[in-house]
Amino acid sequence: MEVIRAVDEHYMVWKFLDAELSSPRYESRLRSLMAPENVPAEFIRAPDLQDEEQNSARDRLLTRHRGWKNNQALFEGFPAHAEWHEIELAAEEIDNLSYINADHWRQLSGGSRFVKDAVWNIRQGHTAGGECNQKYFDIAAVIEDGRELPEMIFVTADSKSKLIILEGHYRATGYGLATSRPSNIRALLGIHPDIVRWRYF
Repeated sequence: MEVIRAVDEHYMVWKFLDAELSSPRYESRLRSLMAPENVPAEFIRAPDLQDEEQNSARDRLLTRHRGWKNNQALFEGFPAHAEWHEIELAAEEIDNLSYINADHWRQLSGGSRFVKDAVWNIRQGHTAGGECNQKYFDIAAVIEDGRELPEMIFVTADSKSKLIILEGHYRATGYGLATSRPSNIRALLGIHPDIVRWRYF
């Protein structure tokens, strides 16, 4: 793993929303929240990260969508003021990423939560909760075709601890399945010692 540069929290929030606005799973729900929160699409697709009004609007949207600022849902127990960095992972490092501590990902990985174990299980035809695995192979095909995907977002307690996926579980699994991957994969990483208190650590 190579650290490229430090980024701020506003950058992470934008990247999170931008990825989920491109997600077949989350796009519809996110768009349904944008108008009530007064967040036009350009605040996500062409953001001005120096504009405090835009930053506040994106914070409100991610809070409604995923519990960002109110200690709920995905962000229950998530520490405030993590240090955020843009990083590059070597292709082989994808295999040792850890999923969040949630039933679906524990089941898919056989309890380990490692991407490499989920990939092995998927290739053996195992599923989580009967969910079709084709979506993972579809993402892998996009990667093999050389198309760029949104950056994934990881968190960790310190420089020696495992990387846990905060956003991008399906993409990480697709990278794991892909027969060819980019040699370096750009992502975001949040670091805070209290991440161990996060509900999904």
